[in-house]
Amino acid sequence: MKLLNTVLVVAMSAGIFYSCTTSSKEEQKTPQTESEEITDQGPRIVSLHASASEIISALGCEEDLVGTDITSVYPESVKKITKLGHISGITAQGILSLKPTLVVVHKDELSAQLEKQLQEVGVQIEKIEQNYTPEGTIRLISSLGETLDRKEEAQELIAAFNQEMDSLTVTSSNKKVVFIYARGAGTLMVAGKGTPMDALIQLAGAENPCSDFKDFKPLTSESLVKANPDALFFFNSGIESMGGLESLSQIPGYNLINAGKEGHVVSMEGSLVSSFGPRLPKAIRELSNKLSAVQ
Repeated sequence: MKLLNTVLVVAMSAGIFYSCTTSSKEEQKTPQTESEEITDQGPRIVSLHASASEIISALGCEEDLVGTDITSVYPESVKKITKLGHISGITAQGILSLKPTLVVVHKDELSAQLEKQLQEVGVQIEKIEQNYTPEGTIRLISSLGETLDRKEEAQELIAAFNQEMDSLTVTSSNKKVVFIYARGAGTLMVAGKGTPMDALIQLAGAENPCSDFKDFKPLTSESLVKANPDALFFFNSGIESMGGLESLSQIPGYNLINAGKEGHVVSMEGSLVSSFGPRLPKAIRELSNKLSAVQ
C-alpha cells in the first residue's frame, strides 16, 4: 500500500551513453540541437526513489542529480536538490523541466502514462527493483553501478557493505515488536509482511507479531492488544507528529499492552529504517541496540 500517495518537447537521442563522469568533448563545428547541448554538459539524473538517490550519491554521482522525489533526504546535501514531490503526484512536465537524460524509478511506482511520456522524448528510464534483504541491497548497488558506468565504485561499496554486515553481532530474541506509522493521532498504520520495517525487525533479531497481513493496515485497539508487543517502533518524525512520547497513551489499546505498560518505545530516523541501502548495517545495529534495552 502506498502510504503517502504537457510534455515539454526535448529532442533527445535514444543512443545517449549515460555515464556519471563528465568528459570533455571537442567543440562541434555544426550547430547543436538542444539535446546535444544537454548531453555535452554531462548526464542529468532525476531519481524518484530514496534508496536509489542514496546509492547514486555513494557512487560519486551526486553532482549529476538534478531532481529527486520528496523522500530522498540522504545524504544531507541531497535535500538541496530540486524536489519534485511524492512519486504519486509527479508529472512528466515537472520531470522534463529539469531536462534529464536519465530517470531512475522503482518499477512498481512508474505509471504507464508517465513512462510513455518520458519515452516519447527519448529520456532513458532505469526501472529498479528492491527487496528488503542484504542481498537485495547488493543487487541494487550493482545494478545502478552498471547503469551509471560506475562498476568499480559499486564493487567497492559492496565490499564495504559486506564487511559491515559481517561485523554485526545480533542476538535473536523472542521480543515482539510492532512498527506503527504515525502522522498525528488520526493516522496510525501498522506494518505487516513485505515492508522494510518488518524486514528490519527480523534482521535485528526480533519478531513482528503482525505478520498475518501484507503491507500496512489501520491500527485498531483489538489488533494491537492481540499482538501485545514488548516494544513499539516508530519513526522519530512519527512520535513528533503525535506530540511526543507523553502523547502515545492516546494510541488505542496502548495502556493494555506490555509495551505501553512498561513504556518500551523505540524510534529511529525514517530514511535509515526504510531505505535498505548502504546504511542497512547501521540500521540493524541501531535497532538491535535499542531493543536490547527492552527487558
